Amino acid sequence: KFIPPDFESKTKSAPIVSLNRFERKKNIQVLLEAYAILKKEKGGDSSDVLVLPRLIISGGYDHRNTENVEYLEELKDLAKSLKIDEDTDFRPSVSDQERAIILQSAICVVYTPHREHFGIVPLEAMYAGSAVVAGNSGGPIETV
Repeated sequence: KFIPPDFESKTKSAPIVSLNRFERKKNIQVLLEAYAILKKEKGGDSSDVLVLPRLIISGGYDHRNTENVEYLEELKDLAKSLKIDEDTDFRPSVSDQERAIILQSAICVVYTPHREHFGIVPLEAMYAGSAVVAGNSGGPIETV
């Protein structure tokens, strides 16, 4: 569902967003690991500290699907082990309205699936006015 841009909703507190189904092939752990590296390396003296946006990991989730349940727990455990759990919001099964708000307010949407044939999320994010960061494989090569 395409949502028009709302540039007024973007603030200094705009989040970094991942919007995928909770499946291992979506490689969401790549974003968590990258965020942890940024957090670790952001320092310097107090006048030079980079304030990282919050990280929102959201998307399709079915509690009856074993992979969804296991992968969400794996991601939460990884966030905790990387010491980014307090900076990360996990939002499974967001409503259409919440999805629209997330896409409109994001500083960027990070798209992590490898060799995904197309991927509608980058197009939805760009239409909503959010920058997209994607791997150099699959459909995003042509769409992003």
